[in-house]
Amino acid sequence: MKTLLPILTLCAFALRADAQTIATFNFSKVGSIELELFDDKPITVSNFIKYVTSGRYENQLIHRWVPNFVIQGGGYRVDTSTTQTQIVRVPIFGTITNEARVGTFRSNTYGTIAMARLGGQTNSATSQWFINLTNNGGPAPSLDTVDNGFTVFGKLISGTNVLNKFVPPPPVNGIYIDETILGSPMATLTNTANLTYDTLVYVDVSLRRDMNLQITRTFRGIRQLSWDSVMGVTNSVDVSSNLTSWVTFTNVIGTGQRMYLNEPSEDPHRFYRVRLLY
Repeated sequence: MKTLLPILTLCAFALRADAQTIATFNFSKVGSIELELFDDKPITVSNFIKYVTSGRYENQLIHRWVPNFVIQGGGYRVDTSTTQTQIVRVPIFGTITNEARVGTFRSNTYGTIAMARLGGQTNSATSQWFINLTNNGGPAPSLDTVDNGFTVFGKLISGTNVLNKFVPPPPVNGIYIDETILGSPMATLTNTANLTYDTLVYVDVSLRRDMNLQITRTFRGIRQLSWDSVMGVTNSVDVSSNLTSWVTFTNVIGTGQRMYLNEPSEDPHRFYRVRLLY
């Protein structure tokens, strides 16, 4: 079971890189894709990360697949906590505000991920997400315009060959759709009328982020920590002498810009990390 933890821990000597969250979607027996999540959709991204880190997406499955349109998950999971395995709904945290027009507007094009919601209810997104398998944006009517648009909060950066296994109509690539459970087309790995839990397509999501944490010395000789902060999120700076036991040095609300913090200690054996507390 996952817990509400930071998405990535870094020591002070990380290499320079853009600060952005990368989500890896591992589809059972199909392969993995990577998506970059957009910081200028803070409510949506924080909500998605909260589901991942809380463990509520554990054993989630692709419960809706419309070839040449979308694949959809985040709504159902397989519960194995009792003697009777069953498909249950993902418990939700609540609805979030639609951010389709917050920050940079991004169209529902191939390879983008967006939040699903109820028809006619703009601010009704909870746990369900979908990945566009074709260009579903553009002029009305489209996913960019209906009910103020569906919020795109990330884009595909690797694994096009894996995502394309869902694009053609079945039966292609050993993936098929089955409508015997939940009344919604589900992705399965074999063409069989006898659907089993093993034939469902599960999705495991993991997260990473490079905060570009560095240590430098000012012209006065003071040691200074700096990192690429995340706007609107608590950035927790921790210190350790053994990389095992960590103590919080300070908590600050990120601005989206590079942040600086003076370190009075001269101990050369201190290590640092930055956590994001969603």
